[in-house]
Amino acid sequence: MSIDHNRIKVADLETNQPNKILTTNTIGELEFSDINNIKTDSYNALDYTIAGKALDARQGKILQDTKENSSNKTQDIESNKTSNIFFGSVKAIYDWSMGKFKKKLLDIKDITNLMEVINGEQVYVPLPTDEKLFYSGAADIKILLKNDNQELVPIPVGTRFEITGDRNGGNISPTGEAELYGAVRPLEKSSTAIFIKIAPNTWHIEFINTDMLVYNYSGISWELDYWQNGNRIVTTNDNPITLNLRTNSVKKLPIGCKIEYTQKGNGIITLVPFSGVTLLTNSSLSSVKGETKTLTKIAEDTWTLEGNLPIAGTRVPRTYYINGITGNNAKGVYEDSTRPYLTVDYVLTSANFKDGDIIFLETPTTFAITAIIPFMNCTFKSDVACTLTLAGNNNTKLVKDATSGHLMFDIPNGTLDLRSSVAKTVGEWFSALTINAYNLKSDATFNCNIFYAVNLKILGVFTHNGGTLFGQTNLNGTNNIFINGISSSATSTLFASGTHGFSNIEFNNISCSNSSTYYTVAQYLGNGCRILHGNISCTYPSSYTIVATASSTANQEIIFKNQATVTGKGGYWAYGGITNITGYCTFTNNDTMFFSTAGARTEKIQFYNATIFSKGPIWKDAGRGTILTSFNITFINCTIYVDNALIYGKNEILNNNQEMISNPAIRFIGTNVVYCTVSTANYISFNNGNGTYSGIVMEKIGSLTTNGLINNTITVNNLL
Repeated sequence: MSIDHNRIKVADLETNQPNKILTTNTIGELEFSDINNIKTDSYNALDYTIAGKALDARQGKILQDTKENSSNKTQDIESNKTSNIFFGSVKAIYDWSMGKFKKKLLDIKDITNLMEVINGEQVYVPLPTDEKLFYSGAADIKILLKNDNQELVPIPVGTRFEITGDRNGGNISPTGEAELYGAVRPLEKSSTAIFIKIAPNTWHIEFINTDMLVYNYSGISWELDYWQNGNRIVTTNDNPITLNLRTNSVKKLPIGCKIEYTQKGNGIITLVPFSGVTLLTNSSLSSVKGETKTLTKIAEDTWTLEGNLPIAGTRVPRTYYINGITGNNAKGVYEDSTRPYLTVDYVLTSANFKDGDIIFLETPTTFAITAIIPFMNCTFKSDVACTLTLAGNNNTKLVKDATSGHLMFDIPNGTLDLRSSVAKTVGEWFSALTINAYNLKSDATFNCNIFYAVNLKILGVFTHNGGTLFGQTNLNGTNNIFINGISSSATSTLFASGTHGFSNIEFNNISCSNSSTYYTVAQYLGNGCRILHGNISCTYPSSYTIVATASSTANQEIIFKNQATVTGKGGYWAYGGITNITGYCTFTNNDTMFFSTAGARTEKIQFYNATIFSKGPIWKDAGRGTILTSFNITFINCTIYVDNALIYGKNEILNNNQEMISNPAIRFIGTNVVYCTVSTANYISFNNGNGTYSGIVMEKIGSLTTNGLINNTITVNNLL
């Protein structure tokens, strides 16, 4: 018989108590309970695990109250942080807590005790702890990563810090003696870099954004640096540019560092490896416009250069290539650009060197010519900023046979230094000479005469310390001279010519510093010569800078350009022929602009469409015992400002009336203005020592506006 059923105590059945009810307790027994005080078993049906229990109404209400009330739900924790009603999701609460209580980024511009000034640059020294940094300053700063032996407490290996730049702040770049790996370059504004010390004295740098950056460079000389790693430099200058490649001891760029550079401007980029650097390449060290080259560091002091490669075996007729860095005289091959020689002298003294050969200089180094050039028909060429010098040349001749042929120096980005230890033979004749150089240097050791023609183009500065650079030109030829700037301490003549003189001479600036005598720029100019005249500056008031003289029959023209200024004592000789002057010029010295020379000659000077400001007279006699056989000065549509006299003749000009004055001696044609800024008395005057000479005629054809007074002994003809 089964006993698995509810039981009731017999004693409970024997009691006679009213208002009782039979209930089952928690262990399955039946018992009588007060009907007015029925109590449920103490359990919560919401989490009860024993079968047979039902959910009563009270427990159902509890379950209902625990349901989510979506009307009180919010994700805006900050706005409802004091509310007892609103609640948010776990994620919203977490995000709000992290944003509210996380550690703020440390702005290193506020850490004054960790900022240093080194070589004028703001430098931040990292702490030996992990940090998240921010920089909001406007100035560029450096992150100084030292070697361990430079630190009192070395930064532990594994230390990591991040730094973020402000969008409107300065650039941030690493520096220091420690080895750097990874993307070593400046932080762009608003970018982030991670610095990790991976070994003693060694850091790794990682950028969040690893895109290549392009930097424009407008200078003429730069060297590789950390920040260029992985980026491209684009040069924009039109002048020659030098890229210096230094040893690892000077600039510790990481192995694997790769830098690209592109020539955008006209300035040729020339790579210059310093002593101790090994460069592996079969590409030219000089670029061409539009070319991109890539430098890669493959060992501590070893780099490769990739770019435009010469075609193997290409022959360039009649050319010797010379490389002052990688050339080899023993292994050089004529006409082969891939196998250059090392020195110029080796080529010039070679038995195989022939008349008409070309010497091409590949590197921006110094090349010496100590040997005699065996043939006049010889050309020196280069596209880089090299120097070709005669220093140490002990020969009395530059060219063995200079009586025929054409000697050329075509180095438009380089320097030609004609100064030598032994003066060359005075009067050595050159058939034709061309110099195209950026800078030129010469002194009294180099004097040459030209048989036929000379062409000179100096885009930089010509340093002239003596000697007549070019002597007389006795045969017909087309001659062109352009010099950007002349710096001279010489007391001699720069250019001298004969009856068939220079066709064109142009200069921008001349600076003369000699203090004892005059400096002649061009003398005995030939017929038809044109001078495009720039600025002249004489350091000493007693020194003359004389720009134009002429033979008795030669005509020449002076064209002042760019509102030229002439300072110091200087002037122009008008020996004969007709001298035409035009343009705008200011003379700041009291000396005369034009003055006569000794000896009997004619003088015909003509100003046309000219504006002249002159403290001294436009013309006067120089007091050299001059006898004029003919004299005439003409102004055509000119504006002239003078302090006192416009034209002034001293005692010598008339010399007891022996001169032949070709009247009208003075002419004004068209519309002219003459303004005397200091004194208006006798702005045109002639005197023979015994009183005013009365034979001068001045002629006006058109209008003359002036505040000056003409001496009443001068006859004025008004033709209109």
